[in-house]
Amino acid sequence: MKLNDPQFPTFSELGEGDRVLVVRADGVVGLADVSLLGGSSGGGGEEEPPEPEFSMVAGSKLLVLGAWQDTSGNNNHLSPVNANPAYGPILSTGLDNQPCLRWQDSNTGEVQAQFFLAGATSATLQAVITIAYPTNHYNFGRTNGSDDYWQFNGSGNGYFKTFRNTRFEAFPQGMPTVGSHLIEVVSTADEYEVFVDTVSKGKRPTVFDPGYWFRLGELPGYYFRGDLLLESVYASALTPEQLLQNRQFIKNRFPSLPFTL
Repeated sequence: MKLNDPQFPTFSELGEGDRVLVVRADGVVGLADVSLLGGSSGGGGEEEPPEPEFSMVAGSKLLVLGAWQDTSGNNNHLSPVNANPAYGPILSTGLDNQPCLRWQDSNTGEVQAQFFLAGATSATLQAVITIAYPTNHYNFGRTNGSDDYWQFNGSGNGYFKTFRNTRFEAFPQGMPTVGSHLIEVVSTADEYEVFVDTVSKGKRPTVFDPGYWFRLGELPGYYFRGDLLLESVYASALTPEQLLQNRQFIKNRFPSLPFTL
């Protein structure tokens, strides 16, 4: 019987207990059970398809995954702004059992990376954070000065100055005050947009400014309590397709985040 004979079963149609004739490379001929050859474990069904693999868009300047280490390859590792270790966040486990940097109390201050946006004319930031309690302030992208907030005083209003030299007043509104969220900032040379859980909070005209430092968290005494699970920064404005690619990676890593793709 020929192998392409329609009466001859395909490998995927064979089931548990079936045997096939095997010819080894050395010429030895014998019979082997299908289950030993990676075939069906019963009923002749096809093997389960592999899980999809997701990756972040290449070229980030900073990528931290709930740790101090920058995994972008640029060695922009995080460190506490205050050299006293008592004022730094701790390593812990957070959303979906993923590692995080945890701000425990009002004495836990900012962390920083060496400045890496010199010469940039646009930028994208993506951060996954957990706000543990209704909080007064937080900011996970301070690039210029210290009078800006992603959420201020529990009001739900942002006063963003990430990638700017002056802050927006009460923009965006409706920023999260509790829970786990993906927050994104995309700034071109002249347009600024903030997303929360992939939903745009609006666009504003802007004059891009890369700033002169990069800090995350909040100043001591401003009462942020929560976790940083992911922070990614690019010296470019990602396209919608690139944002989607990163969001797929993020949602796969943190399936409990409150959005679907």
